[in-house]
Amino acid sequence: MRAPRNKATTVVYLILRNTEGQILVMDRLRTGYRGGECHVPAGHIDAGETATQALVRETKEEAGIEPVNPRFVHASFRPKYDKAGDRVDYFFEATEYRGVVANTEPHKHANLRFVAPDQLPDNMTPHIRHAIGCIERGEPFSELGYNFLWANGYMNRPPKQKTKKKRAAPL
Repeated sequence: MRAPRNKATTVVYLILRNTEGQILVMDRLRTGYRGGECHVPAGHIDAGETATQALVRETKEEAGIEPVNPRFVHASFRPKYDKAGDRVDYFFEATEYRGVVANTEPHKHANLRFVAPDQLPDNMTPHIRHAIGCIERGEPFSELGYNFLWANGYMNRPPKQKTKKKRAAPL
């Protein structure tokens, strides 16, 4: 019998760089997820959307701009640690955009600014910090395990360790 298929939650992230190579970041406030941490424009892919359609929609909603020609740069897998299930994160990069960067969701975000990738804020969301590091090194894929998730506050308790059952010795 086959195991059930994975129904992962898919999320898109924009690494928007200015002419100095700095990345647009924002502080998360009352979003219901990782509040008080620094983030990049991001969001779930809705039913019927492609990844790039979701990226454009989320970036318009959060920062008031539309990325021009975003290109895929990294994907990351995170195993289930909450009710949303496993997560597959798609990171895109853009250096051009239409519009003016603005906080279009002040009830959810604050302090939009550009920062150098090697000077990310201390409160940068850990899986995004990890992905930016991978992008800077040219690594297109990563997997974050339970130990990473637990060590970085995604889980309330350490992951259960799988133990092998001992077989009874033959008589």
